[in-house]
Amino acid sequence: MQVTRRDFLTFAGFTLAGITLGEWGRSKILAREEYKDTLYSGIGKEEFRLSICGQCPAGCGIVVRLMDGNPKKIDGNPLCPLSRGKLCPKGQNGLQVLYDPDRLTGPVKRKGKRGENDWEKISWEEAINTVSQKLKELKEKQNSYRLLILTQENKGLSGKLWKQFARAYGTPNLVEGNLLRDPGILWASYLMQGIKDYPAYDIENTKYILCFSPFLEGWYSPTWAQRMYGNFRRKRPEIRGKLVQIEPRLSPTAANADEWIQINTGTEAALVLGLAYLIIKEGRYDENFIREHTFGFEDWTDAQKRTHLGFKNFVLQEYDTEKVSSLTGVPIVTIIRLAREFSELNPALAIAEQRPASGGFYLQMAILALNALVSSLDVKGGVIIQREVPFKEFPEVSGSKKESILNQERFSSQEVFPHLTKAILEEKPYPIEIVLIDKINPFSHCFPIINFKEALEKIPFIVSFSPFLDETSLYADLILPDHTFLEKWQDVVPSATLGSPVLGISRPAVDPFLDTKNTADVILEIAHDRDILAYSTLPWKNYGELLKDSLQGIYLSRRGMTYGTSFQGAWMSQMEKGGWWSPTYTNFEEFWNQLLEKGGWWDPFYEHQKWDRVFKTPSGKFEFYSQIFKNQLASIKPSKENSDFKILPHWESVVWEGDENSFPLYLNVFELLMFSAVLNSNQPYLYEHITPHLSVQWESWVEIHPEKAKALGIEENDEVWVESVLGKIKTKAKLYFGTHPEVVSLPLGLSGLSQSSWIKKEISNPNQLVTGNSGNLENKYLRVKIYKA
Repeated sequence: MQVTRRDFLTFAGFTLAGITLGEWGRSKILAREEYKDTLYSGIGKEEFRLSICGQCPAGCGIVVRLMDGNPKKIDGNPLCPLSRGKLCPKGQNGLQVLYDPDRLTGPVKRKGKRGENDWEKISWEEAINTVSQKLKELKEKQNSYRLLILTQENKGLSGKLWKQFARAYGTPNLVEGNLLRDPGILWASYLMQGIKDYPAYDIENTKYILCFSPFLEGWYSPTWAQRMYGNFRRKRPEIRGKLVQIEPRLSPTAANADEWIQINTGTEAALVLGLAYLIIKEGRYDENFIREHTFGFEDWTDAQKRTHLGFKNFVLQEYDTEKVSSLTGVPIVTIIRLAREFSELNPALAIAEQRPASGGFYLQMAILALNALVSSLDVKGGVIIQREVPFKEFPEVSGSKKESILNQERFSSQEVFPHLTKAILEEKPYPIEIVLIDKINPFSHCFPIINFKEALEKIPFIVSFSPFLDETSLYADLILPDHTFLEKWQDVVPSATLGSPVLGISRPAVDPFLDTKNTADVILEIAHDRDILAYSTLPWKNYGELLKDSLQGIYLSRRGMTYGTSFQGAWMSQMEKGGWWSPTYTNFEEFWNQLLEKGGWWDPFYEHQKWDRVFKTPSGKFEFYSQIFKNQLASIKPSKENSDFKILPHWESVVWEGDENSFPLYLNVFELLMFSAVLNSNQPYLYEHITPHLSVQWESWVEIHPEKAKALGIEENDEVWVESVLGKIKTKAKLYFGTHPEVVSLPLGLSGLSQSSWIKKEISNPNQLVTGNSGNLENKYLRVKIYKA
């Protein structure tokens, strides 16, 4: 559906103040009579163009089928090492993002109060000039550090562009949210391995997975995870991998596992350390690996002659099997069996990344320690460290010397947003005056979001780059809509998956339908104002030029290959292992053209057990007792609080928000495959296929155990209130034997706006349970009560 100038002028009569396609757009999409002439009048030319799926940050390569220039179907790119021609339901549904009738037709500015959804169309010249003027005024007052950039974590060039812009402008406040991964593992990896990056998991080559999170549908790349799970099960004729899923709720991952073990909410770290207790007590750990490549397993003495408790004796003292069974609700005999299976079936892999609510970095430290006991670090079938894509470096910039507003929260066990909100509201260490928001909607994807609305209200000037009127954009002063992913140049460096570096790259599959602009081009245009940045810091005219120039680094690295078949990848890996490299191009232009023709670049060779690369701690080893953490605590808190207990992996008892008598049930929040990390929830096909285990469409629900429901007088599909001490939501009850009798479970991400062309009612969001004046919910869980509406 190409939009003509006449069509564009028609929008105003049918839209929300003329700023979205609205009813006109929906009629164009739904009513065949409206466009049958253009549909069948062409010559029937079929084309296939490569692109990258933008439904989540996973970076799967896709092939777009077009008829007479109109996109008709999306499938996976068979040459992409992540998708190999496969695609998850979100990716298959990507055309509904392009054809969304509620897309913004161009830039707008707020007319009424924030949140009232009252907008006025403006030109791109006015929009960019307004942002530039605000940034110049802030810089003239020498308050550049009061700019906050809120975006999605991105290791690709668009992410590097934001970082360069922040450094050159002079703000330390670039806050990135990862929509696929648990931030706890990021910190655990840094504290215990010295690498501040998310690890990868070699799922297809392991024999045994002990999993505490629903990795098939929640966090991570769903297409890649499900492909690897299939290989884990069936690729090796002599080995059928075993998956043991441990969580309070019977998720789709648990339903596909060999065994599901129900555990009390918030006690996962206790069970992990209980397994470590048995492995140590029975001498089942890898003594050679522990001796040669770890620090802090045994008691040790520091340079000041102080003796510190080691991981071994700490675990033996604190996590005996009977105690752990009592805490977790897992039978003693089961704990013993799991410990023996995990230590015998090598390589074995323990995973516990939890989304949307992190289990904290102590859980992730315990998980890494458990993997270390059986030497499953940087081995085939274990936890591996992702290698970086060798981009050409950006021009050097000194950056701001000002303290970030989140500097003192660098070891938070939760997402950054509760701390960010607190810092903005308290104006500590200083107030924020401008916020730029790109590719993230905290109201929908992050839990808990506490007082975030109040924090946004406190900021004088807010700019959103969303193509859609999402919940966060409603509070903006300006919206400068980005293209959708099929309409622009883009590159994606996927979150750690293969261990090998991967870069997806694509040009536009279709011309832009509306008056939108690539956000990267907008940032470059703003940056070229000499009163904002020195031109030399971001010298490229547009994002396409930036891409081509930055890829010189990959070309000069003389490694890897453009996307190819599995056989070609295996052959290149073998050649590099032997010290050889045979490219399919002879110069940079050929390399560039092959990138666009095949969809990306990757280096399939991964060299295991390069300990100087994977352990960058003070000891040069894996540290059960983190010296980095010890030093950081010493700089933040009095030395008397720097106990060995605080530094070693341990379980911290859960603090529940709410009185047990008034709020007798525990709240569990989970993500859905259809909506995890999706930036635009206005996609009807996704709402029609929300969940595989319950018959639910177009609405939210709460899962409650049938026995508990009977005791409360609640029946299937009853309208109910779920209430916490901080707020309440109205939703529909679904009776589900797969949930714990003392737990109710709510899905996150179903965030429909009442003015949507598809969604005519507000859909309950669990974040509404924490909208009150709650203070800080770090290390706390919510109690709730449920009753008929």
